[in-house]
Amino acid sequence: MTFIPLTQKQENMVQRWKKHLPPIRPSNDIVRLYLKNMQTVLKERPNANWGILGCTPEIRSLAGMYQAKITCIDNNPDAFYAYKTISNPSKYEEFICSDWLHLNYKGVFDIVLGDGAMSMLPKKDHAKFLANIYKIIKPRGFAILKIHTVAPLILNTPQKIFDWYHEREDNFPIYSTRPYLYALWLNKNTLCLSNAEYQSKILEIQRNGIINHEDYNELNSIRNPVFFIQYTKKEIFENLISSYFEIISIDYAEDYPLHKNHPLYFLRKKE
Repeated sequence: MTFIPLTQKQENMVQRWKKHLPPIRPSNDIVRLYLKNMQTVLKERPNANWGILGCTPEIRSLAGMYQAKITCIDNNPDAFYAYKTISNPSKYEEFICSDWLHLNYKGVFDIVLGDGAMSMLPKKDHAKFLANIYKIIKPRGFAILKIHTVAPLILNTPQKIFDWYHEREDNFPIYSTRPYLYALWLNKNTLCLSNAEYQSKILEIQRNGIINHEDYNELNSIRNPVFFIQYTKKEIFENLISSYFEIISIDYAEDYPLHKNHPLYFLRKKE
């Protein structure tokens, strides 16, 4: 296999991805749940053609375990080539350069996987997104979608979030608390959080002595991977999918507290 050196832009993308921590990137338990559901798919369709929304390395490595036919769908080719270097991909891996709202394919995939893909789109586009995913799946095919839902938080105050952070023994940097703060502070009407709102809240908890000045600077100095994240409500999502998919199972990873807000929906396409 010919090695093609990464561009500086691609190398920067790799380094940023390595700094991302669960739940922004799939945790071990999330990968386990993907694997469990994929084993169900492969019993029925052993030569399944996989589609992945984005270029998530952990899912590409999962396809590599089976040397599956997999197509990454992303509007940024650099992501495909950059993250290939931190994956164990299938030799049958391909790439389609497209955004998820303008997919001109029909009945291509036996299974489509999206790790938080819908959360990257404004809520006004969620119905179109799901209709497009339905269109590219073969009859009675499958989808596995991890989504971001509003649900009661285990860590439901800034103090609990930072107590949990300080009790951890894995030396995670303090910016690993950002997704938890985002979920705590998101606007209940827009179901997302603006950078201005985030900055105001961070300053408030520093003034209240929950974090110190160094923590404050670190939480603001590193490029934030949580903006823009669009949350939804479980009932809204299930109403949107009701015309397209039946729910096989809803799984929750257990290795990070915020996974209680990130269900993994295993779906079958309706006739």
